[in-house]
Amino acid sequence: MPGGSRAGAGRKATPIDLIQLENLCALQCSDEEIASWFEVSIRTIQNRRAQAKFGEVMRRGQAKARSASAAHKCGWSRLATCP
Repeated sequence: MPGGSRAGAGRKATPIDLIQLENLCALQCSDEEIASWFEVSIRTIQNRRAQAKFGEVMRRGQAKARSASAAHKCGWSRLATCP
């Protein structure tokens, strides 16, 4: 019986700072790099991604990276004129 049947049994969740997570995703860090930063396993990051709030934060960070990349391709001085 994994985790036991009593209340509070099992391992406690490792806290992950959502602001740091979003910033790491914006830097296009891999799951391995994110796991190393928070000192957790890669599987923990993959499991947390399935949770609504973590998945949303990771998608928002990745979107920031894509928009920054698009702005860079257009040229920073012409940012206002890019399609």
